[in-house]
Amino acid sequence: MAGRSFIGTWEVIGYGYINGSHSENTGLEGVRFRLDETGDVIWTVSEELKAVPLFSCETYEIYSTSGLGAVLRFGAYAGHVIEFKCDQIEPRDSVILTCEGWCMLHCKRIQEEPSEYTLNTTFSLLPALEDGYFGDIKITAANNKQFHVHSSIVQLLGNEIPWQSQPPPFSGLPEDVLGTIFNFLYAECLPDTLTESTARQVISVGAQYQSLAKLVNMCQLYLKNMALKQQIIGLVNDMHACANQIIEHFNIRHNHSPTDTIAANPAKLCFVVKQSVRDAAVVGAKLLLLCDLFTKRKNELSREERHEIIRYAKSRLPIFMTQLHKFLQAVKSTFSSMTALQRNEVATYLVPEIEVILDTVSTLIVEVEKALHQIIQVLSPHDDARRKSGVGDMLGKSLRNVLHIRELTKLRNFHEHITCSLGLLLHKK
Repeated sequence: MAGRSFIGTWEVIGYGYINGSHSENTGLEGVRFRLDETGDVIWTVSEELKAVPLFSCETYEIYSTSGLGAVLRFGAYAGHVIEFKCDQIEPRDSVILTCEGWCMLHCKRIQEEPSEYTLNTTFSLLPALEDGYFGDIKITAANNKQFHVHSSIVQLLGNEIPWQSQPPPFSGLPEDVLGTIFNFLYAECLPDTLTESTARQVISVGAQYQSLAKLVNMCQLYLKNMALKQQIIGLVNDMHACANQIIEHFNIRHNHSPTDTIAANPAKLCFVVKQSVRDAAVVGAKLLLLCDLFTKRKNELSREERHEIIRYAKSRLPIFMTQLHKFLQAVKSTFSSMTALQRNEVATYLVPEIEVILDTVSTLIVEVEKALHQIIQVLSPHDDARRKSGVGDMLGKSLRNVLHIRELTKLRNFHEHITCSLGLLLHKK
C-alpha cells in the first residue's frame, strides 16, 4: 500500500466547500478517524453525524498518480467509493482532503497517549479461566482435561445451570465443546479456533438451557456465515474452472498432433468460439451472483469476516490475471498460425452465421438500451418533500446527491454509447 505516512489517527479541524467558502459550526470539526495497516478505517463521530455516508465506510486504500498525486479512497457506501485528493503525498502533521463536488477537510495528526490506548482496551475475564486460580468448580472433559472455573463468574450468564451438582454439568464433553461454552460464559463471545463440528455440538448441548440461548444463536449465526463463505469460495472456484475450460478450448489439438489445431477446422473453430462465449457468460453470471450474495448478507457478517472475504477475493485477482494472460496467448497462437487459405475458409464458413450474430447482438443491445433508459428515469433528480434539519442529515444528503449525480452521469454516458452502437449496428445490417 502506497503512503504509509497516512497510517495513524487524524482529526478534522476545518471544513470548507469546494467554492472556497467556509462554514462555521458544521459539526465535522472534532471527527476522528484511524487508518490502520490492514486497510481498515475506524471513525469516531457523534450520533448526529452517523447519517453521513462517509462514516459508514470501513475500508480505505491510498494510491498515487502522476496527475492527481495521492488519492485516499474510502469504501464502500451503496457500491460507491468516496475519493479524496490529498495536497501531500507523504503528510506529516496535517493534510487537506478534497472530495470533488462536495467539500474539503483539513485534518491534523493526533498522537495517541498510552493512557488513552489503555482505556480503550477491552477488559476480559478469559485470563481467569486460562490460569484457573481460585477456581471452585472442577469440570473434566472427555480427554481428562480439567477446567477450573469460578462459580461467581459462570453463574452470571448460566444462572439456571446446577453448577454445584455432582458430577458438575458438562462433565465428559469434548474439550473443544467445553472450551467454547466457558469462553462464552467468561467473555460472551466465541473462540477464534471454533470449528463447524464444534459449533453443532455446542448447539446440541446449549439447547437444553435457556440461559445459553444467546450462545446457541451465536453458533447458528457462525454456521450460517461459514456456509456463506463456502458458497462464495465455491462460486470463485467455478469461475476459475470456467476460465480454465475456455483456455482449454483454444489449446485443444486433434489426434494429439502439434500441427493439427482448431485453426485448420473452421467448423471446430466456430464451435470453440461459441462455447467460449457461453462459458464467459457463465463466469459473468457467477460474478454477479457473488456480488449480490455478498451485498445482501454482509450486514450479518462481523467486520473481521467481511474483511476476510475481501482479502480472499483480492488474493484471487493474480490468478485470474494469469488465466487471462494464458487465454490471450492461446487466442494469439491460434489466429496467428492461420494461413491465408485457412482464413478464407473460416470467412466462408462464417458468412451464413453473420446475420444470426448481428440479430442476436442487436436484440441484446436494444434490451440494454431500454433498461438503461428506465434506470435513468428512476434515478433522475426529483424534489424531495421531506424536510431534514440536522447537521448530519444536511451533510449526508449533500454527499448522497454528489454520489447520485456521478452515478447518473456515468449511466447517461453509457446510454449514449449504447445508442450510438445500436445505430451503427442497425445501419450495417
